[in-house]
Parts: sequence; C-alpha cells; structure tokens
Amino acid sequence: MPTEFPHARKKLPLREKIAWGTGGFSEQLATNGLNNIFVPIFNIGLGLNSVLIGWAVSIPRFVEMIADPVMGNISDNCQSRFGRRRPFILAGSILTAFAFGISYMASPYWGDRTLFVYAILACIFFYLMYTMFSIPYAALGLELTDDYDERADVQKYRMIFASASIFLIPWLYKLCLLTGEHVRAVLATNRQVWYAPLLQPLAEMAADSSVNAEIVGVRYVAWAVAIVIVLTALPAFFFTRENVAVQSAEKLGFFHSSWLILQNRSFRTLCYMIFLVIVGMYFISVLMTYANIFYIWGGDKSAGATWNGLYGTVSGIASFASSLVIPRLVRRFDKKEVLMAGLVVTALFISLTWFLLTPAMPALQLVLALVIGSGMSACWLLNGSLIADICDEDELLTGHRREGMFAAFFGFIVKMAFTGIALLLGFVLTFIGYQAGADTMGPETIFRLRLFIAIFPSLCLLGALLVFSRYSLNRTRLSEIQAQLRARKQNN
Repeated sequence: MPTEFPHARKKLPLREKIAWGTGGFSEQLATNGLNNIFVPIFNIGLGLNSVLIGWAVSIPRFVEMIADPVMGNISDNCQSRFGRRRPFILAGSILTAFAFGISYMASPYWGDRTLFVYAILACIFFYLMYTMFSIPYAALGLELTDDYDERADVQKYRMIFASASIFLIPWLYKLCLLTGEHVRAVLATNRQVWYAPLLQPLAEMAADSSVNAEIVGVRYVAWAVAIVIVLTALPAFFFTRENVAVQSAEKLGFFHSSWLILQNRSFRTLCYMIFLVIVGMYFISVLMTYANIFYIWGGDKSAGATWNGLYGTVSGIASFASSLVIPRLVRRFDKKEVLMAGLVVTALFISLTWFLLTPAMPALQLVLALVIGSGMSACWLLNGSLIADICDEDELLTGHRREGMFAAFFGFIVKMAFTGIALLLGFVLTFIGYQAGADTMGPETIFRLRLFIAIFPSLCLLGALLVFSRYSLNRTRLSEIQAQLRARKQNN
C-alpha cells in the first residue's frame, strides 16, 4: 500500500517550522563553508596547483553522487522508534561537523602530492557524512505538509536560516586571516590570555613567517564552524515529528525506485534547470574572492576578503528579506512564474558585472549582491516545495511515496553540478592565467577573469530559464492530483 499522511496537517505549528528550518543554517554552513574557503586555503594559502585542487574536490563528488540515492533509499525504507529521517539527521550532523574540522588540518610543509591526497580523502569523508545528514533532512521537510501554499511557507524557514548562514560564510576566509594574525601576535608577545593553552600547539607554525596567516587561523575557525553545524542541526531532530506512517509503506528496491524516478518528466525538468543554475552561480561565488583580492584591491588579501564578506552579507540580507515575500507571491501568482522572474532578474544583473565590479567604486558590487540575492532566493526557496508537489504526482503515477529518493536524486544533480564546477574551476583559473600562490594578477589575467564572470553565469541562467519554461505542474494540476489520491485511498 502507498504511504499515507494520517495527520493530514496542512498548517504546521510555528515551532516545528522553525525547528526544521534551523537545519538550513547547518546544511548551508557545512557545504558552502567548504566551497567558500577550501579553494582559497589550499590554492592561495598552501599553494596547491589549481588543476590539482579541481581534481581533489571533484573526485569526492563522484563518490557523493553515488551515495546520495543509496542514502535516500535507506532512509525511505528505514523503520525505527525515532522515524525514517531523524536518526540520520542526528548522527549525520555530528559526523559532518567532525569531517569539516578535519578537512583543514593539512600541513603547510607537505608537498603538492601529499596535499593532493589529503584533500581528496578529507573531501570524500566530508561529503559522505554530509550525505547522511542532508538527504534525510531534506526528505523530512518534503513530508511535513501536503498543502500547496504551506509547502512554500515551510521551505521559507529553511531559506531564512540558510540566508542567515550567508552572514558568516563569506567572512570565513577573513576570519582565518584575522585569527592567524591574532595567534601570532599573542604568541610573539607572550600575552597572558585564558585561551593561551589552545595556542601553544601551533607556536612553531605561527613563528614561521613562510606559513601564511590563514593556514594558522583556519585550524581554529574550522572547529568553531563544526560546533555551530551540530548546534543548528539538533532542533530538527528534537522538535519535529514525522507524519508518514512507515509501517504501511511498501519497501522498494534501489534500482526499481531509481527507475521510477527517472520516468517523472516534471522532476527531470526541475533537475535540468537547477543543474544549469548551480553551474553558473557557484562560479560567481568562488571567483568573486579572486576578483575582490586581485582586481578590486590589487592583491591585498585582507581588503579583498573584507569586501568579499560584505558582498556575501548584503546578498544574505537580500535573500532573507525576499524569503519573507516569496511565499506571498506564490499565493498570488504561481511557483513557476515567481521562479522564472528570479532567473530573469539575476541573469540580467550578472551580465552587468563588467561595470559593477570596478576598483573605482568597490561599493557598486553591493548593488549586484542585493539583486542577485533577491533573484536567486526564489530558486533556492521553491525547489523543495516543487519537489514535494512532484512527490504527490509520483504517488499518483506509481502508488509509492519516496521523499527520500527524490531528495537524494535532486541532491545527486546538485552534486553533479558541483563536481563539474570543481573540475572546471582549476582549468578556468589556469585559462584565466592565475598562478597558484601568486600575490598579484596581470592585466590580461584580470581581463579574462572579468569577462568570464560577466558572460558564463548569465548564459547558464538563460539556459535554465528556457528549460524550466516547459514545467507544467501548477496549483490547478496539483489540486486535481491530490483529489485523485484521496479518492484512491477512500476506495482502498
């Protein structure tokens, strides 16, 4: 028999929405925290070759891509006193935090080969643990309510906390620099502070002027981030309840379940769209660090990191504010229309980065951050709500409810996009002309960097817009689907 929603809760208590939503902070801090500083730490700080970094980040992604659907199937078929999702949320968040901290413990005295191997192994461990947390967490959010509009409202809280993480993530590299410099100052002057015993293990490294400050600082910042990852994930375990009766759910084999998902046209369209969006947008996320340091501020890492942090903070404010508005827009228009409007606005302003990124007026980039943060908020917020709708359509077509597998396959596509980015990033940096560990960029290198930022992401978003124009699951169609599901269940 298909899984049922025995509680039929269309409106959820605010406490439960917030409890699930806080996991969005943990989720974003873990994965985007790694994406944000891993390349600068290993490339600028440790001097690892750009192409090697690309491979070091992309190879683990292949492992994660395979693990996602497997984890989704395990979660869908799990039966425990705590439910299908919550046990994995608890264990996965703790292990993800540990893996995050370990990722930045590479020694600055290692050669490229050793750094390369360490980076690969650390990323494999991190992404496997992140899969254990993120897939059940996303699946839990898909099954909290069966109401078309309420689903968007639930995802709003995930987006609010995910946006809040952006106030921290863009500043991580800056925090690494400041922490490293502070550690050196304390140790050099023998200043008596209560945390002095925590600094002594790094005394020799801090005293070595050949070691960049961010390499010292990241050893403290990474573990502080790890603690926050756990604390913000725990409310989803303690204060939410699962509404799917797992006892009535028929178990499906992994390959059969995978095949059924691939037949869903609505889901395929959504996946094609998000793949193009991620490939375009996360080149912006990484390359803005290089643009700020080497173009806007002429190689000044501290100033560049500060403005990169400001860019991310303004983007976070815009995402937060728009996440409060988007559910209201969905009630008036439709999810597809709102999402497509966000893509159009974002593509337009990215094409203007040639003019908005300039040393003459560094603050112009904040206009870019404001618009992009608002435009892309529609995409990030509505994806989960759209998948929840697709799960209803899938149940009508197949007779099964498989939020875990849909969350996993969506995660598979997201990770595939990240893998492409990671693999291409090293080649892009090489094509642009940046030399690993260099303190400056030449005029030709800067020209190529600016041109790539202005053109490539915009083309990706326009492609995503064209693909998503074919998406056909709207409010009217979903009402028809849910009416047919209710009729089917009454007849069984």
